[in-house]
Amino acid sequence: MEDAESELQRLESNHSELLLHHETLKKQLAFKNEQLKLFQAAVKEAQLLLDEKPSK
Repeated sequence: MEDAESELQRLESNHSELLLHHETLKKQLAFKNEQLKLFQAAVKEAQLLLDEKPSK
């Protein structure tokens, strides 16, 4: 019985760690998505400026 209780505690601990890791990854993904939007906007702006530049 002690082995089962120990295993249950280990699994509960692992589950808690995974939930924390999941939340961290969700926050990192949201941050990276914001960075991507800013980068895409900068690339679009640069492309517009290049398109407006008169060719020599």
